[in-house]
Amino acid sequence: MAMGIEKQYFKAEHYPLNKEYIHNELEELFAIYLEKHEIYTQELAYEVWKDSYLKIRYNLRFLLTLYFSFCTDKEAYALQNILKWKDNQIRLIYIELMWKRGLEIGIKEIEEILKSTDGSQEAFIIINENKPELLPRDPFFKIIL
Repeated sequence: MAMGIEKQYFKAEHYPLNKEYIHNELEELFAIYLEKHEIYTQELAYEVWKDSYLKIRYNLRFLLTLYFSFCTDKEAYALQNILKWKDNQIRLIYIELMWKRGLEIGIKEIEEILKSTDGSQEAFIIINENKPELLPRDPFFKIIL
């Protein structure tokens, strides 16, 4: 479902949900996600609750993509704290959604992710689809696909 919305197969008008409801759900999910993510990064307790964490990430992706189908550019920019998160997958979703709107944000972050081991394949795909001019020109740079 999230992929369908992200790729614009579905839009907010296809759902009987209003903007306020989605925004409130997203805010609640941000709080839950950040609490879990803080535990994960400090205690490395990922294995203990990874199923609930992955479900939260999936729901966050779904609500974020749904929210982007009807929020304003100003409201989209208001979520840029996501770029400070340690979770590269969520950061990439945000950057891709912003780029699809034609908004310039996240270039430094996506280049950082591209050079890391976590999310580099997704970063490469997002850059290649949206801003191929940002791909590294260094012949020694290789990405494992």
